Amino acid sequence: MELGVNAFYGVVILVVVFPVNYALTKISTRLEDKLLKIKDERLKLINDVLSGMRVLKLYAWEESMEQLIAKLRKRELFVLRQVFLMDAGINVSFQLAPLVATLISFYGYTVIQGNPLRPDVAFVSLLFFGMLRLSIYMLPRLLTDSIKAWVSSRRLVEFLNAEEMQPSHILREAQDPALPIVSLRDCSFSWTGVNVAEPNLQLKNISLEIQPGELIGVVGRVGSGKSSLLSAILGEMERMEDKGEAIVRAKSIGYVPQQPWIQNKTLRGNVLFDSPFNESKYTSVINACSMGEDLKLLQAGDFTEIGEKGINLSGGQKARVALARAVYMDAELYVLDDTLSAVDAHVGQLFLQM
Repeated sequence: MELGVNAFYGVVILVVVFPVNYALTKISTRLEDKLLKIKDERLKLINDVLSGMRVLKLYAWEESMEQLIAKLRKRELFVLRQVFLMDAGINVSFQLAPLVATLISFYGYTVIQGNPLRPDVAFVSLLFFGMLRLSIYMLPRLLTDSIKAWVSSRRLVEFLNAEEMQPSHILREAQDPALPIVSLRDCSFSWTGVNVAEPNLQLKNISLEIQPGELIGVVGRVGSGKSSLLSAILGEMERMEDKGEAIVRAKSIGYVPQQPWIQNKTLRGNVLFDSPFNESKYTSVINACSMGEDLKLLQAGDFTEIGEKGINLSGGQKARVALARAVYMDAELYVLDDTLSAVDAHVGQLFLQM
């Protein structure tokens, strides 16, 4: 009102700031997305290095791994600098916008129109632009936080909207002594999914029957599909629905994978797997899995913390812990994937006699 039409000069400056910051915001969004991907890559590499520290030390790969991590960190810092520069640009533009708008309005009022800058005009105008300063001051912070929230939420939405895992294509029924515990008839299984145009079938036209109480061994060359067959029985692979049937008549399945899965808990906690503790049963399982001597060597016995992924155990010890966990659960069906390869010959012979 005091500056008249000259106030619109300042408003124009404020309006111009928004498309400029919109462009900076788009750039910042892409940089944030790129930064998160590099962080994921670096953290994955660090996790792999820590998980395989023994092998890394054995082959003296410390410097090579250090260089790889440093290279990823350097890329991350480069993108991080760009992100900070974009954030600084957004903040500076919004911080300077009210001041520049005020100066432009005063310039038009005094220089262009030749009016004297009276105190009443100056202070009222400063008060008006000062009222806008707080809102404009909060806007860049809101923008930068919104960018980070948008990038993170987009990744979450992408994950949540991903194709749902298909329900198990294995029909589970109660055990019947008169019927096979595992029955596959002309079944084809795939890891890639059955909804794709040309599914890659790892197992084709498989027929198999296993009676209750039978001990079945699957042999074959490397890569022939032995582990895939076990995964199919567990329901981890997708089955072509157009033909055949797959039935597993067991309420509980004890599974020992080729690479033992070990929790970061005590040895006893890994064996029990949150099942109720029964001392006589537990002792029988420990002895049957040839873990008695191992417990004597451990300072805290079965209360020893065995570390993430069993880092404090040898390969054979991890295999025996995984086997003991499966045995302790009293499953109706046991699926063992190459468990004997990690133990000594005489221990393997004892396992077969269990």
